[in-house]
Amino acid sequence: AALSDTGMSRSASVSGSPSWSGSSRINDHTSPTRNSRWIREVSRAQIAEIQAFKAAHEEADVGIRSLDGLKVKLNARFGSVLAAWQLFLDPFASGALSFATFAERMR
Repeated sequence: AALSDTGMSRSASVSGSPSWSGSSRINDHTSPTRNSRWIREVSRAQIAEIQAFKAAHEEADVGIRSLDGLKVKLNARFGSVLAAWQLFLDPFASGALSFATFAERMR
């Protein structure tokens, strides 16, 4: 009697287990909720932002690919390779440069 008051009826399915049917659908996962739509939109925006950041970073990270390219870059920035060595690569006049320091200075 209480079930008929709510507009829901109980019937047996083909497998013999009871199932519920009625005017209100409880736990209907076929249509997205407002929250799930918002999460999907935010996720898509974040993915687009990350992809744009990576593309810009890869575009800016051109790198020097050869010794001639390094010489051209040092000449353009310091006027000569010697000036680059004295001012930038070996500012303390130690006469030596480790690979780690070289890599750090080339960034």
